[in-house]
Amino acid sequence: MSAATPSKPLLQSSLLGLGLALLTTLGSVLLKYMWVPTFMSDWLIVGVIFVSCLGFALIEIPLMIYVIRNMAKSPKADTRRLAVWTNVAFVAFAVIYALPNIFLNDITQIWLGLLIASTSFLRCGSALVFLKDVL
Repeated sequence: MSAATPSKPLLQSSLLGLGLALLTTLGSVLLKYMWVPTFMSDWLIVGVIFVSCLGFALIEIPLMIYVIRNMAKSPKADTRRLAVWTNVAFVAFAVIYALPNIFLNDITQIWLGLLIASTSFLRCGSALVFLKDVL
């Protein structure tokens, strides 16, 4: 395996996390559209929630890459397996930051939540780039 291509466990775990993120986002948007009422429409409050959630979603990326790299460098097989499953959770977890923006806002402002959920693609890409030599 060359250094330019990611390993099979890394690719599988990143794509599994991305798939979970997409399914969770789709499910939450459908749930919002069908059953959940709007709780907020004030743009100031919506903006504060959006900036906070987006900030957390972006700040977490380098921290988690560092943690997963250190976990994957362990010679124990259990720790490497845990690093692979942590990568799945890392990629999929961006949707958790998007949920307040999806469920609390008006349906016309749902794009804010989708923007935060799309950071799962950034997480997947950063995992494939920065973890390819350790996983």
